[in-house]
Amino acid sequence: MSKKKHNKHAKHAKRQETVYLNVFERLLKERTFLIFIGIAFIAAGFATLNWRVSMWFGFAFTAYAAVANDSIQSLGTFIESNKHRKWWVLWLFTGGILIATLTFSYIYYDGDVPTTALLMMRAIPNTLSQHSFHTSSL
Repeated sequence: MSKKKHNKHAKHAKRQETVYLNVFERLLKERTFLIFIGIAFIAAGFATLNWRVSMWFGFAFTAYAAVANDSIQSLGTFIESNKHRKWWVLWLFTGGILIATLTFSYIYYDGDVPTTALLMMRAIPNTLSQHSFHTSSL
């Protein structure tokens, strides 16, 4: 084996070793999160024993994941694209939008927004139960 090929293989082996060390270091840094995920996974397994607990457990994790992902992405993009502004100006702007949205919802819906939205859903007729679906035989 030529010296050039040997150096190439040594560099590749060293790179692979560095990648493995970086993954291990990353796992150590994320230890708290990984422990939380492990406990949540085990709790989800126990939650399947009772359908109501399972339903709420799944809903809570799904709701958190959806809200956390969307809000972090939007807020991160906003902050990153406005780096030239002071941090407190950005937070005043985003806080102002939140307060304006909550105030509008509270006034427009006469108070509790979720309850109003659920009551409005009751007014929607169940169209599937009004129709009968028949399969035709060949």
